[in-house]
Amino acid sequence: MLLLLLCLYTALASLFAWTEADGSYTTISLTSAHYIGFIAVASCFVSYLWLRPYFRYALGITLLLNLFNLAAFLPSVVSIGLFFGEVGVKINPFALPLLIAYYFLNRSAVHAFTRKHLVPAPAPAVLARQRRESIDQFKETFERKSNESLQQMLADNKLVSNALVAARELLEERGILSR
Repeated sequence: MLLLLLCLYTALASLFAWTEADGSYTTISLTSAHYIGFIAVASCFVSYLWLRPYFRYALGITLLLNLFNLAAFLPSVVSIGLFFGEVGVKINPFALPLLIAYYFLNRSAVHAFTRKHLVPAPAPAVLARQRRESIDQFKETFERKSNESLQQMLADNKLVSNALVAARELLEERGILSR
């Protein structure tokens, strides 16, 4: 809603506000970043009304576009340059707090998206090795438990699968269960 109000303010300012530049008065002119901002806000509005599951993504993309001044919501575009040698990035300082607030309100969804789409899945061999290490750690932990205690753990079935496998393997090694 805030972005929609800012876009309305910008549109009205471009129609009715005058600025002085080099001794002459002109209206505020809209740039392509303003039009992209209007389209992005309109897509957020549409997604909020009719495509609710995609609203969060549309808003996040809109805020990211604003952060890098690819979309503008205010009449004047403000940016701070961060330069690393000859490579530089210009960011909008007013967009940064909005993006941080968006992150904190949606951090579980942001983390899930990052894990699903940006972080590569581990190889099956790595997963198998990690599972085996977990089972071996449970075996070390359960090593001093009695056979009855291990059998009770299997009967209750309330532990994670790796712990149950470790208990079963210990009982098999002790000759209590058959393989």
